[in-house]
Amino acid sequence: MTVNLPHIVILTADTGGGHRSVSEALHEALNDAGQTHVTVVDVFRYLPWPINQIPKTYLPTVNNAPGMWKFGYDLLSHPALTRLASRHIIPLFTAGGLRRLYAEHVPDLVICTHPVFMHTAMRELRRMRPGAPFASMVTDFAGGHPLWFVPETGVCILPSEELRPMALAAGMPPEKIHITGLPVHRAFSMNRFVTRRDARAALKITDIPTLLLVGGGEGMGALDAMAYAVDEAVPAMQKLIVAGRNKAMEERLRAHAWKGATHVFGFVRNMPQLMSASDVIVTKAGPSTLCEALVCGLPILISGFVPGQEEGNVNFIKAHEAGYLLKQPAQELGPLLQRLTADGGAELAALGLRAYALGRPEAAREAVQWMLTLLR
Repeated sequence: MTVNLPHIVILTADTGGGHRSVSEALHEALNDAGQTHVTVVDVFRYLPWPINQIPKTYLPTVNNAPGMWKFGYDLLSHPALTRLASRHIIPLFTAGGLRRLYAEHVPDLVICTHPVFMHTAMRELRRMRPGAPFASMVTDFAGGHPLWFVPETGVCILPSEELRPMALAAGMPPEKIHITGLPVHRAFSMNRFVTRRDARAALKITDIPTLLLVGGGEGMGALDAMAYAVDEAVPAMQKLIVAGRNKAMEERLRAHAWKGATHVFGFVRNMPQLMSASDVIVTKAGPSTLCEALVCGLPILISGFVPGQEEGNVNFIKAHEAGYLLKQPAQELGPLLQRLTADGGAELAALGLRAYALGRPEAAREAVQWMLTLLR
C-alpha cells in the first residue's frame, strides 16, 4: 500500500549563506520528525533573466558597495515603500516563477526562509493551493526587514526575542509568533558536549588555546591580515583558518612562514568539529555562523557585517556580552586576544559561558514542531 506523505516545500535563495543553512537545518529536522516529504527549492531558479542573476551580484555588492546596499535596505524599510514593493513591484518579477514552482512541486505546506519572496509566495500559494498552509522562518537573527512579516502566515518563527516588537508592529497576531532560536544543523548540537581536547585529538592538532578564523564559504574579509597580526601578537595561540572557496587566500596562507601552530583549510564541511576544537572565533556577523558559534559556546569576535541587514546581529552579541565588534580587525585583533588570554583566560572563559547560555541547540526541532501543527 502506497502512503502519500504531505509534501513540504522550503523556499530559499543563495543570497548569503544564512537562508540556505537554515533551510537545510529545517530539512534535516523534518526528516528526523518523519511522515513528510521535503524539498528545498531555490526560488531564483524559477525567475526570469536578469532577476535570476541576483544571487551572483549579492556578495560583490555587499563587499564593494556597502553604502549603496545600506541605502537600499533602509529605503525599503519605510512602511509605504515596503507596501509598494511587496504588493506591486516584487510580484511583477516573482509571481510567474512562483506559480511555476508550485505547479511543479505541488506543496501541502510551504516554508519561506527569504524576505523578498514572502508576500508573493503567500499570495500565489493561496491562489494555486487554497488549502495549503504557509509558514515564515525569519533568518535575520536579531534584526529584521519589514518584508519578513506577513500577518496572514500560519506561523511566524523568530530566532530571537528582539524581533517580536517588529513582528507585532507589522500586524502579526501574537499567537502566531514563536521564538525558537535560529535552526542549526544537528551536528552543532551533538558537538555541544564534545570537549575541546577530544575535538583537537580528532583533528590531530595540538591541545593548546585555539583561535578559529573564518570568512564564510567565500573566504571574505582580511583573513590573512588578521592571521598575521595574531601570529605576531599571540604566537602561542594555535590558529585554524578557513579560507573557504577563496583559493588565492588559501595559497597565500599556506605559503606564509608562521611563528605559531597554524592550520589552513579551504572549503570545509566539518565546521562543527572546528568550532568544538576552538576557544574563540573571528567571523563576520552572518546569522547562521553566529548561532552555530553560540551553540558551541564560542566567544565571538566580529570582523565585519552587512550594513543594515546584520547590524542587529552585532548589537545582540554586544548586548549579551558574548563577544566584541572589531572596527579595525587587523589592528585590534592581536591586542584584544592578548587581553582575553591574560590571567589564565578568565575573560575569555566568561564570554564563552555567556555564549553557551545563549545557544539554542534545539531550535530546528522546535521550529519544525510549530510548522507541523499547520498540517494537523
